[in-house]
Amino acid sequence: MNKQTYLAKLAQLLAPLPEQERQDALNYYEEYFDAAGPEAEDATATELGDPADAARKILEGEGLTLDAAAPDAAGESDHAAGTAAQDTAAHPAGETAAKPAPHGPAAIPPVMGVLLALAAVLVVVCVLLIGFFGVRRSSIADTAETFVVSAVEQSQDADPTTETPDSENVEESGTAAEGSSDPVDDNNPHTMGMSFGSITPQDAVLDIDYGRLTIVIDPGATSVALHCENIYSKRFDFTYTENEPLTIRYKVPANCDLSSEPEPEFVLSVPDAETFHFKRLSITSAMGDVEFDNNETITADSIELNLAMGDFTCSTVQAESFNATVSMGNFTGGLVQSSSFTAEVAMGNFDLGQLESAKTCTVKAGMGNIGLTVDGKADDYTLDLQASMGEVAFNGKALGTSYTQTPTTARRVTLTAGMGDVVLTTTE
Repeated sequence: MNKQTYLAKLAQLLAPLPEQERQDALNYYEEYFDAAGPEAEDATATELGDPADAARKILEGEGLTLDAAAPDAAGESDHAAGTAAQDTAAHPAGETAAKPAPHGPAAIPPVMGVLLALAAVLVVVCVLLIGFFGVRRSSIADTAETFVVSAVEQSQDADPTTETPDSENVEESGTAAEGSSDPVDDNNPHTMGMSFGSITPQDAVLDIDYGRLTIVIDPGATSVALHCENIYSKRFDFTYTENEPLTIRYKVPANCDLSSEPEPEFVLSVPDAETFHFKRLSITSAMGDVEFDNNETITADSIELNLAMGDFTCSTVQAESFNATVSMGNFTGGLVQSSSFTAEVAMGNFDLGQLESAKTCTVKAGMGNIGLTVDGKADDYTLDLQASMGEVAFNGKALGTSYTQTPTTARRVTLTAGMGDVVLTTTE
């Protein structure tokens, strides 16, 4: 028995409970399945036992009986009858079967289930932080000597395969003591700016451990430029050659106390779409928001977005393919024009004002709502809308927890919310 079937049966059997207590119990069991992983759903269901037994123990803990729950089908009724017959055979008339003491998951009261769910969330946060910061100790040692060189300082041991911008295009301001040979005191955060000469379509990799990243359009500009605030140069590294991606990294050492530091800001400005567009734009952010220009159109052949803790916002984006993963945060967009669009938000809401030209669109939200408008008519799409613990609405009509349609069309929209609502609208 898989997770969805188990939870559906359990939900029906727990119908006598107040809605909040019923939801708390279901949340706990879902967390139990998620902790085991999708590949172990059958084994987990076996370990948990029959949903009827679990429901009976939960209901007895609230002073209710399983008889108060409506049977879901003749099969369930037959199963209950069989169980009753076994009980009668095991306990002849006049004897009362001893009520087993609650144990296992069913013995956990709803409030404790909520606490355990919150604890699971904290574990996820810790894993994310360890994954992004705990493994940086060795990589920092490798990159500690490779930094952007200022106009007054050139490293004699620079890697010959790494090109730096022309010296007049790099500016740094810091707090170095007067007379010091170093232009920047890296014990304090400082400001830095640089520009890159080429305006040809370019691959770009932005890998930021901590800080806010914004990509803006600079109309009339003839080069790509980067402006940084509140950064430590020993954490900053970049590579830029004609045949390699523009790669910008900001890596935080392990065990760094970020609460005592100002949040860094990275602003990457590019010429307008008529002059420049990204080929492959890859963004990874461990802790911080990512924003695309709210006034102009960001264009790319493909976009890969991976946020661990932070929100993503955009106004207008054109990309043949757009893949986004947000672990803890919201995805909020205005207009996206993309043939292939995929987004997964583990904890947070997904809200996209309009998706145009999409042949395939897949959006998943673990704990949060999905709101999406697509161009065209309802019959233009094959639809699969699922909200196992929420409501599905299509063009303003409530449709329960799921809705599917399969017209003769190649355009497909799949929206799945684990704990939240799904709202889909078409423009016509």
